Amino acid sequence: MAANKNSAARFAVIGLIIAGLGCIATALLAIVQGTVALQLYTPPQPDLILRLIAISAVVLVLGLALYAILNPNGVRRFLSGRQARYGSNAIIMAVAFAAILILINWLVFQNPWSKDITEDQQHTLAPETIRALATLPDKVNAIAFFSAQTPRDTAKQLLDNFKSNSKGKFDYRFVDPNSDPVLAHQYSVTTDGKIVLVMGKTSETASFADETDVTQAMVRLINPQARTVYFLTGHGEPDINGSDSGALSRAKQTLESKNYTVKTLNLAAENKIPADAKALIEAGPANPMLDQEVSLIKDYLAKGGGFMLLQDPIPFTKFGTTADPMGDFIKSTWGITF
Repeated sequence: MAANKNSAARFAVIGLIIAGLGCIATALLAIVQGTVALQLYTPPQPDLILRLIAISAVVLVLGLALYAILNPNGVRRFLSGRQARYGSNAIIMAVAFAAILILINWLVFQNPWSKDITEDQQHTLAPETIRALATLPDKVNAIAFFSAQTPRDTAKQLLDNFKSNSKGKFDYRFVDPNSDPVLAHQYSVTTDGKIVLVMGKTSETASFADETDVTQAMVRLINPQARTVYFLTGHGEPDINGSDSGALSRAKQTLESKNYTVKTLNLAAENKIPADAKALIEAGPANPMLDQEVSLIKDYLAKGGGFMLLQDPIPFTKFGTTADPMGDFIKSTWGITF
């Protein structure tokens, strides 16, 4: 019997080796998890490190248990002998160190915080985005449609920033549209890299993993009222419904994909701007606008309306030496000249 005990005790060191490896792995993984919580490192699988920490902690406990089973006399002597007085300090320090690491990770995980250490603050959200996140009336869930062939790093960093600044009102997940075509079809996603924001039964789509695009989609989600944009006509502008190379049909399609209603407006004929106009667009006029049209736009802008003017160089238009009331207006008001 004694021979068997001595034989088992010789193998007890294996338990200590296993426990030591488990302790080292737990400590190192806890440090890595700390960098993840601080957003200094993004692992391919966010939950993997937490699972590995749990596994390494179990290995540590099993290693100690194995040693105690194989060498109970050694454990008894250690706890009751002189070694306990010297070894207890080391054990207490090791346990305290592990406890501190676990506590720090728990606090950081419960209170996520990040610091942008890039020179140009490329990971810091704009004030407009922060304000939009602060006004979210309900939780927003973002679905990023990225196939396996499309890199996700930039999108993940952006969405992580949105999430960490949302006070729990913004979350996200990645979906491969090739693996889940039904969900992609549900949100009318036909190309890779789109991000759909969902709040309740309402959704808005950001065409790119870009802060401005995602923020605009979030603003539209917060304010779901109808948005109508009017393209001005009557001055030789390109047709928004045309198919030739100079047409603006692509601009119309893009606006409509973002839930804008696109219409045309001849100010000279209507002599008024519709009440539902969120913005007016004068794109590529061949002839200058009339004084009465500019007056209507001036009043519209004074009431908070939006106006976009896209104008070709004079040699490519029919302006010639004709008076340009709109050009005079923007020059006198804002000091802008083409």
